[in-house]
Amino acid sequence: MEDERKALSKAVKDLRGKKAQAISENKVFKKNRKQLDDSNYTFVDKSYIKNAIIRAAYHGRDLNGGGIIILVDKAHDIMTEIKAHLIQRAKDNRRCSYKEEDANNICYDDELIVILWDGALSEV
Repeated sequence: MEDERKALSKAVKDLRGKKAQAISENKVFKKNRKQLDDSNYTFVDKSYIKNAIIRAAYHGRDLNGGGIIILVDKAHDIMTEIKAHLIQRAKDNRRCSYKEEDANNICYDDELIVILWDGALSEV
């Protein structure tokens, strides 16, 4: 019984080590993806900048009032551009796990959220 307990304790310790390593690698991945020139994150950021939407330098680079107004006004064009980018990346098989249907659904949902959000807040 003691040998079994030791074996299980060792297995738990090993799994905790693997979990800690995975968490650490994930943090590095999240940080690096924002710095890669060809990442989806960077593409969206460049699309925002091209449309005069500037993220704040604080609070995790949130959008502020002026950027939100532009996003609402140009939601369809921006989401169409992002959707085309995701679909092309999927076709090129470049670090994109989205299928065309996924990209369509994600961008449609995001556009709809922005438009509905604007509608709800315009009544306040």
